[in-house]
Amino acid sequence: MAITNMWGDIYDMADIRPPHEIVEEQGKLLSEMTKGSLQLKIERKQSNTVFNYDIYIELTSTNYKQRIFRLTHDFKLYPANIYDEQGTKEYKSKDQDEFEDNLGKVLSSPETMTTISGLMAQARLSANDILV
Repeated sequence: MAITNMWGDIYDMADIRPPHEIVEEQGKLLSEMTKGSLQLKIERKQSNTVFNYDIYIELTSTNYKQRIFRLTHDFKLYPANIYDEQGTKEYKSKDQDEFEDNLGKVLSSPETMTTISGLMAQARLSANDILV
């Protein structure tokens, strides 16, 4: 006797990417674009079914880091919320496409660009420092 499938269709979810994976990809790009001077650091905390991430830009030469946003979502991944630390805005994303749009707004915002410019200037200063 054959077993009846009561689950319905379970589809392959390979094309669904968790928000933190998308952020990690952007971190790799930041490191490449700045020749390793800046890196994105992700600190993860979990409380029951809610995942919380603090996202920092770190100046590699000094280990100084500046938080640029926080990310939260539950085990379903979406909706995902971004709390912009630089511009004090909140972005709610109902799906992956909206999350990518909102993440782009935060990463390319004037406030984030100011942070990156300041850290890059510090990187140049650190490279020229003579310790005695």
